[in-house]
Amino acid sequence: MKKYSVLLMLFSSIAINHSAQAVDATMSFSGELVNAPCVINNNGAINVPFGYVVTTQVDGTYKKQLVNYTLTCTATVPITMKISGAPSLFTYAGTLQTSVSDLGIQLLEGTTPINLNTAWTFNPTAKPVLYAVPVKRSGSTLSAQAFTASATMTVDYP
Repeated sequence: MKKYSVLLMLFSSIAINHSAQAVDATMSFSGELVNAPCVINNNGAINVPFGYVVTTQVDGTYKKQLVNYTLTCTATVPITMKISGAPSLFTYAGTLQTSVSDLGIQLLEGTTPINLNTAWTFNPTAKPVLYAVPVKRSGSTLSAQAFTASATMTVDYP
């Protein structure tokens, strides 16, 4: 029993002596605060109201809406835009899932479906023209109900 106490005391004193040593290093942080070269929609939400959508007319062209937003950029180099959101569970490119399982909102740049969650480059002097249009799962029947969907627009610049 005495041997055990002596060994325990010996290991304890080694641990205490070892942890008592320390090394210090100075850390330095610096940077420059600047105004963002781009502002999306005056820092407000972008809303696309579809109003009443007739369930039997959802076909990928009916109720197509211009996504009305502002983009003010002082950046002079090509920048990127990305629309992030949950993609629909059916096969329309660039389609956000809505709160209704068989309904999505397809996003287009001009007439081309965008790739959700993927950035693309554009010239800041001409903002991308975006459209949103309701689409439904092929062969599905929509029932009358309210729907919502959401996404995040991100503009990155050097």
